[in-house]
Amino acid sequence: MGDPSQFKNIPQELRAARRWVLWSLCDVTADGKVRKACKIPFTIEGKPADHSDPKTWSTFDEILAAHARNQVLTPPANSVFSADPKRGIGMVLGPPFIGCDLDKCRVDGVISAEAQRWIAELNSYTELSQSGTGVHIILHGEPPYKQGHRKDDREVYSSNRFFVMTGDVLEGHEEIRRFTPAEVKALYERVKAGRSADRSSAHSSVAESATHPSYTAAKIADVLNRTDHADLSQAVQSALTMLMIEHTLDAKKVEAAFLESKLCNETHWKEKWARLREDELALAMKNARENIAKRLTRGKPEEAPHAPLVISTAGQLLTKTYKKREPLMVTQVNGHPVFHTSSINQVHAFRGVGKTAFEMGKCGALVAAGDFLQWRATREFRVLYVEGELPGEEMQDRVRSLVGESENFAVITPEDQPDARIPSIITAEGQRLIEEALVAHRAEVLVLDSISTLANIATNDEANWLILCDWFRLLRNKYGVALFFLMHDGKTGLQRGHSKSEDLPDKSVQLFWENGYKGQDGLKFALTFDKARQPVKEAHSLSVELIEENGRSVWVSTVRDSSGDSQKAIAFAMFDKKITSEKVRETLKVAQGTVTEWKKEWKAAKKSDQSEMQIEEQPATDDGAPGY
Repeated sequence: MGDPSQFKNIPQELRAARRWVLWSLCDVTADGKVRKACKIPFTIEGKPADHSDPKTWSTFDEILAAHARNQVLTPPANSVFSADPKRGIGMVLGPPFIGCDLDKCRVDGVISAEAQRWIAELNSYTELSQSGTGVHIILHGEPPYKQGHRKDDREVYSSNRFFVMTGDVLEGHEEIRRFTPAEVKALYERVKAGRSADRSSAHSSVAESATHPSYTAAKIADVLNRTDHADLSQAVQSALTMLMIEHTLDAKKVEAAFLESKLCNETHWKEKWARLREDELALAMKNARENIAKRLTRGKPEEAPHAPLVISTAGQLLTKTYKKREPLMVTQVNGHPVFHTSSINQVHAFRGVGKTAFEMGKCGALVAAGDFLQWRATREFRVLYVEGELPGEEMQDRVRSLVGESENFAVITPEDQPDARIPSIITAEGQRLIEEALVAHRAEVLVLDSISTLANIATNDEANWLILCDWFRLLRNKYGVALFFLMHDGKTGLQRGHSKSEDLPDKSVQLFWENGYKGQDGLKFALTFDKARQPVKEAHSLSVELIEENGRSVWVSTVRDSSGDSQKAIAFAMFDKKITSEKVRETLKVAQGTVTEWKKEWKAAKKSDQSEMQIEEQPATDDGAPGY
């Protein structure tokens, strides 16, 4: 049936569609045979619904209300309710929504390696099925033909079917991705071909072998939760090596996972671990490094040896002339730097807050040496904007209203490409094409919008984030560009995916809704720098709104009051309660540098208070003055 409280996790664009029905399990008799536990759709009145008749469908809110009141259902004449009285809500598939069903892919809470690969590649809204043994993936696209396909426990449909909806979302897959016609066609052909074709092509390209780790959660769990291995020592080392790859060489996480396993606690390794842990972890780390290196270079032509590393003494280093980083944007009041050339920057927000609009508005100022919010561009800059999701027509509207016509602004969109797609930037081909475009446009600023659509990987994929980070550093060091990459926040308001995305940036900007606002009255959000290696001395926390005035888009911004004394007072109160600086930063949504300064002031204030208390405790002299 699913937890009704999880229905709120279903994306808004699905809830907005008038395609909703109730459902219940029924035993259906047809042609003298009884089919057990069939999912039968019902209307809000409790009558049988028809997935081909829109008149029998309702809005999400109507269906939710009927489900909440436990609407009485009347099964079809040839049906009776199953012994298992499960029921819930469902959505009828149809333009522009396509559903992909992976059956029997989850056992004992672990999703199979094959299904994990499908989920990562499709990278769209994914939830567990009502049985808990499969997953449903919903995407936005245009089907190549009306009929769907079903083969080898996989299904894909765009009409004449309904999906039971649970809202039990897989972490990192909360949003619906827009697929190009070519991508949808490839999906249909892949389901139609079945497993044999999928297996034969599973490692057919360098891109795929680099993108998908060999070791999955299911395989690791199998080794850790068994004690009947022929060679326990070999099994332990195998498990540790796989965990090292899974946790990107984090020995603490590896050891913690191993110590919780049956392989450790129900064998003699529980007693041996204290004595052998150091050697075993070191060997596992060595094996993991070699495995990752082989996987990432598999199928690539052999590279020429790297030139010897250049070593400089302090004296030599200080006499060298390096290209100076120049301010890209500065504050309008006092000219304090905000962004620089040759830098790596992140913009992140929950879906729908306004990341793309914000980034395009900033680009509009950069290409014209104009003002944006409380900042101004120091001169005209050439910008290359790589868009991975928006349809071409919508991109036109955004550029027209937020950037304007400028030879300094160039854009790459999927629809303009010969095969209607941009190769994943996790692959050597995708990176090469972006670098060639950078050179062709002579770009000084590069925007990647967004990582989830352009890299087409799970956002918590540690191995692939290592690849992206290495490429980002190359873009900064070799081409001198200011890179801005866009990321999605999760439901908690914190960044989604692996922490590597937080480690690299010089600046990280978070956009978020304030005071319960959810985008109902247009684009309006708060902005703060939640990371800044060079502190932004003013205008670092803003309230922002995009308004329409005389047929044009106008950005309006004010410095947020919450960044002043009142917010500092809250931070001081949190420090008093021994709350960590990291938690203060997350709660108040301010830069780490700001929190560090506040903590210094708080410590100084506490020290001063303690000194005053010591003075007050001194014995008084005859004249009433403190004695020393």
